[in-house]
Amino acid sequence: MPKPFVFVGIALVMGALIGVDLAVRLIHPPEVSAQGTQHFRTITDISGTGSAVQLASSGACLWLQIYAPSTNTNPVRFGDSNISTTRGSMIEKGYGEFTPAFQGSKTYELATSYVLVQSGDKATVLCGY
Repeated sequence: MPKPFVFVGIALVMGALIGVDLAVRLIHPPEVSAQGTQHFRTITDISGTGSAVQLASSGACLWLQIYAPSTNTNPVRFGDSNISTTRGSMIEKGYGEFTPAFQGSKTYELATSYVLVQSGDKATVLCGY
């Protein structure tokens, strides 16, 4: 069985290494890179027609926020070109949906993203890139 002073010696050496590491970090703190600038693209409010409508004919976003104003009578549906009154993500009036943000080269293509807004209602869209 090892003698107790071996464990004490190891603890002292580890403590000294941690102390040196902390001292180095205080003298030379690690560099922190700045976050990239976030840009927004506002899309004109989409007035309801009762049919699926593209968010835009072109463009891409890292994230999307779709909002159904509280003045709407019906929920808004969000999804691909196959959305209907029973298909797609439903956004109740007075609420919104925020899609997960992509990083790197993945994006939400506006030409393949649709909303279904009933006649007399609206949808508001904000795009981040």
